[in-house]
Amino acid sequence: PGAPVARAHFALGNDNLAAAIADVEGLDTPAKAAAASWLKDARGRLAVDRAARTLTSRVVTALADEAKREPPQTPAPTDAARSMYSRRTS
Repeated sequence: PGAPVARAHFALGNDNLAAAIADVEGLDTPAKAAAASWLKDARGRLAVDRAARTLTSRVVTALADEAKREPPQTPAPTDAARSMYSRRTS
């Protein structure tokens, strides 16, 4: 089991959880059974990471689409702002 574990360790050190999971899944049955808890947690983390990337991508796309549709508008002055301005200029 040494080589797959070393590859998994290297993959984790390079932020490649998917490769680490694949290496651990390739272990023989006793070693894989010993890593079952880690595999479960790692698969869950990978799913969350993928979902977060997907959500981020969708939000950025939606914001970009919204920005293309409607130019930002300057809010109209309020009555209080108009009143303050007219007092200063009178």
